[in-house]
Amino acid sequence: MFRKEFGSSRDAAAPNGFSFAVLDIETTGLFPKHDRIIEVAVVRLDGIGDPLDEFATLVNPERDVGPTRIHGISTRDVLSAPLFSEIAGDIIARVAGAVLVAHNARFDCDFLRAEFLRLGHELPQSPVVCTLNLAKTSHGSVSSYGLSALCRALDIPHEHAHTALGDARATATLFKTLLQGVWRTPRRSLADLGCNCTALPSASSWPHVQPTGKRRDRHFDGGQGEPSFLAGLVSRLPPAPSVGSPAAGEYIEILNRALEDRRVTAEEADLLLDTATRWGLSQDEVLLIHHHYLTSLVALARQDGVITDLERSDLREVSGLLGYKATYADQLISGAAETPPDHRQRPSSLTGLSVCFTGESICSRNGIPLKRSEAEQIAADAGLRVQANVTKNLDILVLADPDSLSGKARQARRLGKRLIAEPVFWRELGIAID
Repeated sequence: MFRKEFGSSRDAAAPNGFSFAVLDIETTGLFPKHDRIIEVAVVRLDGIGDPLDEFATLVNPERDVGPTRIHGISTRDVLSAPLFSEIAGDIIARVAGAVLVAHNARFDCDFLRAEFLRLGHELPQSPVVCTLNLAKTSHGSVSSYGLSALCRALDIPHEHAHTALGDARATATLFKTLLQGVWRTPRRSLADLGCNCTALPSASSWPHVQPTGKRRDRHFDGGQGEPSFLAGLVSRLPPAPSVGSPAAGEYIEILNRALEDRRVTAEEADLLLDTATRWGLSQDEVLLIHHHYLTSLVALARQDGVITDLERSDLREVSGLLGYKATYADQLISGAAETPPDHRQRPSSLTGLSVCFTGESICSRNGIPLKRSEAEQIAADAGLRVQANVTKNLDILVLADPDSLSGKARQARRLGKRLIAEPVFWRELGIAID
């Protein structure tokens, strides 16, 4: 619980006047030279490890977001997020004058420096505490020094792991726990915390960048505001029908969460079907769940005897997202529909067409993520011509993320090329992918 807003007079409580800035980031990959930060969080602490302020935002990397399956961030999440240049001043305002703290600090600090170098700013040499290294020196008996493992071992809450703010909060609590164990004497020094640099740089040595206050939060609860008609109905849905698979209940819960905030695109519907495939649900089972879902929504909407224009519009939208024509919802409302239409698409032949891939695959084989080279080989074996780049002669670009901002995706859109979401591509080929 934060006791004050950032910027008030009490910035340090330790005798030596230290304050700390806990940093955590999510990135598009592992290499600062060409990968980018897509989420950043800074938790400012006073000299005894109590929180003062926090700042967190998604960041538009202006490129492919990388492994969504790890960090949980899709391109759509960052499309309206600020650029790093727009939040650089907000970060400086929180890290300047403080000792930086991070878990596996070299990774976070290298990315932070790389982002500022892209803006033409070089960060000054500053004291840095790595909680991973500090834990190794103070808790040598712990079996694993990963953040989640350490939090479990020391009974520290770690909500929303693999999000910048969730990890930064956990790291801040971990740091305070370690700090109490290391700083037991009145004479406290940064060297005790493993800092090679023990002098804080002057205020004038930090880049002068004006804070903007811009941010885009990562929502964990499907958004904020008044619940929509659809969200209200979803909360009252009966259990999924028994279709011969225990995964049906899990699938419909995912479907509920995906639909309740009205942000589901056609590509996301395809990803839901891919998820069902990985869970072992047959196509017939998924269609039965979808039909039950839609008919249940219609029944709930009709309970008061009136279906408003807004309710009808919502039901038509859900109908389309589930793979039916929007008019099928009208038929259900009027009672004219007796059996669900078979809207399944049979695999079409793509033999002979040229194809290119962009983004890290979201699919797998035998539980192992599909590598780019393997995807290209499967496509080649199916009779397609694989290209490394997007050219005017390309037929298809396969997108791991339908909203991809990669250079290939931008070029393909400029050239008006056919774009296919990865799960849809494999189904078009009739290829069984987990």
